[in-house]
Amino acid sequence: MLRTRNYELEDEFEDEGYATPRAKKGKVKQLNITSLVDILTILLVFLIKNVNMTTQAISQPKGIVFPTTLTQEEYDEAKTRTLLVKVYPDIIYVGTDNTPVGTLQQIVNDQTTRENLKSYLEAEVEELIRANPDLSPLLIIQADYSIPCQIITELVYIAAKAKFSNIYFASKHDSDRINVLSNPSKI
Repeated sequence: MLRTRNYELEDEFEDEGYATPRAKKGKVKQLNITSLVDILTILLVFLIKNVNMTTQAISQPKGIVFPTTLTQEEYDEAKTRTLLVKVYPDIIYVGTDNTPVGTLQQIVNDQTTRENLKSYLEAEVEELIRANPDLSPLLIIQADYSIPCQIITELVYIAAKAKFSNIYFASKHDSDRINVLSNPSKI
């Protein structure tokens, strides 16, 4: 039956599975959506992969002043009033001449080691103030990433008792922060 004027093309299209303009009553045609599902799955994967997962911006609450940091240029300018403390996993050095002050366990457990470090830092503060009376001395702690927080806290406490009012931590900037946080061995 092929009458184009009345759109009766059932015989030609029925054999190939196409929907006819005039469907017969009682016969249900199925729609194949496999290709559509495949495309939607690819789109979903594409959208998930391209979602921007940046960290949320930190807003500064009222009444809290965040600490500042030094750039390399600012550090170079401040070298004349700066003292370095280098904390390795097995020993701690102070100053540009790398004077050993003790092991990590001695800083935590030995009162004499802590008092010797405090005396050394106090002498350095006096020398830095004598050299630059109008500038406050800086202490920069360079610590290995594996150093326990207890050690760093003890060093900050000793330095504060020795009259260091500006204590900074040396850090490394990495543009791939998420990878650094998930893989500490990259540091």
